[in-house]
Formats: sequence, C-alpha cells, structure tokens
Amino acid sequence: MKKRGNNKKQNANTVKKKAGAARPPVSSYPDNAIHYPKPTAAAVKPRKKKPATKAHATEKSRKTARKRKNRRIAATAVLVTILIAICVFISLKVLFVVRKVEVTGSEKYTAEEISAFCAIPDEINIFNVDTQSLEKGLMENFTYIEKATVERKLPDKILITITDGLPTYYSRQQREDMTTYTIFSRGLKQLTQQSALPEGLMQIDFDINDRQSLGIFYEVCRRLERQQARGIKGVSVSREKEISLNYEDRVTIQLGTHTQLDYKLKMALYILQNDLEETEKGVIDASDAGSAIFKPSI
Repeated sequence: MKKRGNNKKQNANTVKKKAGAARPPVSSYPDNAIHYPKPTAAAVKPRKKKPATKAHATEKSRKTARKRKNRRIAATAVLVTILIAICVFISLKVLFVVRKVEVTGSEKYTAEEISAFCAIPDEINIFNVDTQSLEKGLMENFTYIEKATVERKLPDKILITITDGLPTYYSRQQREDMTTYTIFSRGLKQLTQQSALPEGLMQIDFDINDRQSLGIFYEVCRRLERQQARGIKGVSVSREKEISLNYEDRVTIQLGTHTQLDYKLKMALYILQNDLEETEKGVIDASDAGSAIFKPSI
C-alpha cells in the first residue's frame, strides 16, 4: 500500500513548480552564497584599437617624410639666401671694384683724353659701369672714333678698345659757286668736310639715309672685293636703284639693278681687261645680264 504522507509532499512540490514559484531574493540566501557585484565605470576596460592597415601606415610615413623634407628645403633656402647676401656684399664693397682703366687702339686720341671723357669713378663696382652708354658717348663725341668697345675685365679692370675711322669715301656737294667734299669712314661715319678734292678715296653718290640704297652699296662693295676688282673710283646708286661704277675716271660701267650682279660684273670686268686699250674712254652697258656692250666716247 502507498503511503499517503509522501504523496501529499510530492503533490505540493508539483503544485509549486507549476505555479512558477519565484526564486527567493539574494538577501535570503545563506551567508556562503556567491554575490556578483555590478561593474563600475572604472572597471570597464577600454576597447582595443583596431590595428592600422598597411596602406594607412604607408600614407602616414609618407606625410612624415614629406614634412621633414619641406623643413630641410626651407632651412637650406634660408642658408643659401644668407650666403648669397654675404657674397653680394663682399663683391660690391671689397671685390670687383675698378682700380685700372686701359685704353687701346686709337692713334687719333690719347688714352688720357678717352679716360677723361669716360670719367669712371675710383673704387666703383665694376658691374655698375654702364658700358653701352660709354660706347655710344665715345662714338658721338669723338669725330674719328668709328667704333668703341668697353669691356669689364675681372676682377678690377675696364678695357676700352677704340677703332679709328679711316677716310675711305667722299661725296661731292655743289652749292652755288662753291664745291665741298664730305669725308666718310669705311663704316660711312662722317669724319670731316673740306674744299680740296680728296685723293685716294672712292666717290659715293647715293642717299646714305636710304636703307635700301645703303644695302645695295654694301652689296656692290662685297662683290667688287670678292672679284678683286681694281681701279673702281666711284659707286653711284640712283633713286631708281640703278647702279653705275666709275673706272679710273675714264669708263662708266652701267649695271642696272642689283639682279644678277655677279654675272654683270664679270662681263664688264672681262671687257675692261681684254677688249679695251688703257687710254680708251666710254661706257660699258652691262645692265642686261645677257650682254655687255662698250660704247666709246666721241
């Protein structure tokens, strides 16, 4: 037979389980129960940072290297600027100051005359000398100076080289009953005027202020020199740019325009050297490049 007392206890426990009896509070636990305190803010562990990726680390190292490089460049620039300033100061105040002026090349003027005109101050820095102004002033103020070159010779010398204008050409001017002759250098710088007919110079007859006529004249001179022509005593260029030459004051050579100038000159010179007597006078018409005709004077 089953015991009734035990059945009652079992039924009571079953009823309690089905009723969901609540767990007694911690305070009702015995003294040996485990207590779990709530975590405080100080006890919270910081989160670990995620490790940086390889690309991020590379970019960071590049930025650092770039900053260091920029600092080095800035420091170098400052240092270079300081060094340049020091060098400039030394060169202006200590080095490269004019201590000697040398004049060469002129037979018309003395070195003292040239130096006195230039009036370069003592102890002036060599780079402060205006060489172009001195060259221009010398050619404008000295009649027989055709070319002047002023050079700096480091560390402390100014060299002035003069090219004298040698009488080479002349032009004739007729005013009423008076004839005058203007003397020009090889570079066509006007040197002087005189009333006597110059000897040993070539007569020129063209407008030296007309660039085209001037260019034709120089071209004729180059061709004559190239062909080693002798005895030419005058060159004329008309307003129509027609060229004529005076040969030994007895033969006039008409060349027309400067077209095929070399060929025309060769033909005219051939006639002079091979077909004419030394005393014959007249005109050689070589204005047509295809032929050259001598017309004797009557």
